[in-house]
Amino acid sequence: MNTKIAVDFLTRCFRPEETIALLLRREDQPTTAQRIVRLEQAIAPRYLAWLAHENHTGASVYVAANPLHSGSRKRTKDSIAEVRHLYLDIDEDGDNRLAALRASEDVPVPSIVLSTSPNKYQVLWRVEGFDFDQQEATLKLLAIAFGGDSACTDRNRVLRVPGFKNCKYEPAHPVTAEYLNGSTYRRGDFRLDDSALMSKVQSRVFAGKQAKHKNTHSEQDWAWAVQQLSLGEDALKLTHQLALRRPDKPNPLYYAQRTIDIACARRSLLEGTSIESVIAMLVHQRSAEVPAAPCHSRAREIATTAQRMIARQIFTSATTLRRTTMPLLEVVQTRQISASIRLTDTTATQVDQYAAFIRACADDVVEQALAYVFSKDRDFQDFLKTPEARKVSSTLRIRKAPAAEAPEPTPQKPPSAAVAASLSPAKSA
Repeated sequence: MNTKIAVDFLTRCFRPEETIALLLRREDQPTTAQRIVRLEQAIAPRYLAWLAHENHTGASVYVAANPLHSGSRKRTKDSIAEVRHLYLDIDEDGDNRLAALRASEDVPVPSIVLSTSPNKYQVLWRVEGFDFDQQEATLKLLAIAFGGDSACTDRNRVLRVPGFKNCKYEPAHPVTAEYLNGSTYRRGDFRLDDSALMSKVQSRVFAGKQAKHKNTHSEQDWAWAVQQLSLGEDALKLTHQLALRRPDKPNPLYYAQRTIDIACARRSLLEGTSIESVIAMLVHQRSAEVPAAPCHSRAREIATTAQRMIARQIFTSATTLRRTTMPLLEVVQTRQISASIRLTDTTATQVDQYAAFIRACADDVVEQALAYVFSKDRDFQDFLKTPEARKVSSTLRIRKAPAAEAPEPTPQKPPSAAVAASLSPAKSA
């Protein structure tokens, strides 16, 4: 890292005595650290040394694109003092989109281009004479015109600080700055026509509809990892194979480890394993590859990510669920037993309705719903570890199939849950 580059960037973007917001974010922690300071404090040697230390230990360094009111304590929209910059976040097909922007006559030459990671950029124009509404409207038009991130259009947006490293990747990627023009631009310098841009949006939507069934490489990797793990393949072996498959990634091994570990964690959670046990499994799995200090926090973050993936499936809206290729309840082939259970009319009806909704049978709904509830009840998971759990007598009215009997085929028509529900043991045959 080079703090002189950071000082040059900050003194170009802000005036003496202005209040700025600095943000420190670690990929393995959900919280961020924010500091509201004067420019002079931020570029002082001791403060820069602290930022460099934090960056060296894994925290990415950001700064708000616009100055704050003096005395501000938070980086809210109301705390922004004035519009100093317009900005565009390009995180897909960056080289081509940046080339198109530079060749365009609709916008002036950017003031600064930040290279934040391979093929990803943040573009800045120094401006004056914009009010907040005008700024946000222009940011949206810029995102439409040049394929930028449409979410990065608020006035309290943060930018990566050049001279430090982007710690999202392993190894961390140095953030660099290219200064193209020292001018200050006004509204008339941006010739963005709303109607012309809307035609661009419509063409992109049409192209997106044509390609929506084409999975990305990452989606293909994920499907492959899930399938291989379901077949009992070793996680470390799969990690090595996936790293070899993706030499295009900035760090293929890091990408492979994370993909395989999230898939392992998700599978274990779906099978009813407690999250603490999943964390222990991930720590053991990577103990020879990841240093001991960050290994546990990494494992917890991955387990939590997998848990959120499952939760998103549970709480996704009905419209989205109808369009997704992955049902809310994942049905796996298991050795089955039959048991009669008693349900209320309302519950039985809802089981049938849900079965029709996800195009499964009622037995699968009952099995997977119960398995999910069991896995989320921490007290119950603790109880399962006690001797009492092994002494519980069965109260289910079970009809045992003959040993040679083949597994029951999945019914073509969902049966009524009011009659019976098939309950599957957690252990597959």
